[in-house]
Amino acid sequence: MAAHSFYYGEEHYSYEVFCRRNLTGKIAIHVHPDGIVRVDAPENATPAGVKRAVLKRARWIKRQVDLARE
Repeated sequence: MAAHSFYYGEEHYSYEVFCRRNLTGKIAIHVHPDGIVRVDAPENATPAGVKRAVLKRARWIKRQVDLARE
């Protein structure tokens, strides 16, 4: 597990990356009801690839975290 973060607008978001042996090619992003962002990535995923996937979904992550905070 590794902790990372990114900015979307002026908001700062943290996320944890878990490398999963059983994942094949896809990076899965989850926002838990408490607002924690978790990224499941295949073992062969590069850090740059994971970051790219997270940034691609940044608007969705923001919306889900905002809903969790309500």
